[in-house]
Amino acid sequence: MSMSVLIVDDEPLAREGVVLHLQREKDFSIAAMCASGREAIKAIHQQKPDLVFLDISMPGLSGFDVIEAVGVENMPPVIFLTAYENFALKAFDVCAVDYLLKPIDPARFAVSLDKVRQYSRQAMIVQRATQLNSLLLNEAAPAPCVERLIVKSHGHTYFIPIVDILWVEANGDYVDVYTASKTHLVRETMQNIEQQLMPWGFQRIHRSAIVRLTMITELITHSAGDYYLVLNNGKQLKLSRNYRDTLLQKLQLSGL
Repeated sequence: MSMSVLIVDDEPLAREGVVLHLQREKDFSIAAMCASGREAIKAIHQQKPDLVFLDISMPGLSGFDVIEAVGVENMPPVIFLTAYENFALKAFDVCAVDYLLKPIDPARFAVSLDKVRQYSRQAMIVQRATQLNSLLLNEAAPAPCVERLIVKSHGHTYFIPIVDILWVEANGDYVDVYTASKTHLVRETMQNIEQQLMPWGFQRIHRSAIVRLTMITELITHSAGDYYLVLNNGKQLKLSRNYRDTLLQKLQLSGL
């Protein structure tokens, strides 16, 4: 089954360039093309594409404005298109799968599509794991009731949607909860955090780290035999031997 693609760029030649590259790929099909941010917002809601090639710098609404309007939680996977490499870090701040510099290099384009394929497989893993967890807990189990973490800090109470959480790390008697836009310092135990996040596609990878499975893009083996996970924002986290087999078993459900 092919993945539907939306191409958004105010430059006609740039749109045609993406089309030419995609024509060589059998597992991607073009759903629509847009020349502005406003068109893109409408098309994302109507077409519900599996992937969006999104130009960052456009007149009126930028690519980041499009994501803000649609909502990060409602956005399909995004590959940003840009003529300026300094946009790369901000692109990953909003959880883009990848970014491509214009004019597009064919080899680099192929790498981006491979990342999308891997992202899609991992999303299927999370969905399958969540379904299995529900089945084991209760054949008619409802959706998890805890959808937000409640964080109290310096006189403020924050409600963090679990869908926004990327990974968690222990920090002494506290826990650092990482989202795309902010890091929250929470006075909580890793065990309690793990219990709340596990039904939502997270996995304990170390006594001091919990990560969303869809964030993982690569597994690195060091010469000393240590394993490290690479997240789609470039962050590296150590994978403990105690949790390695469980993690690999979940990833292998998709044939990885």
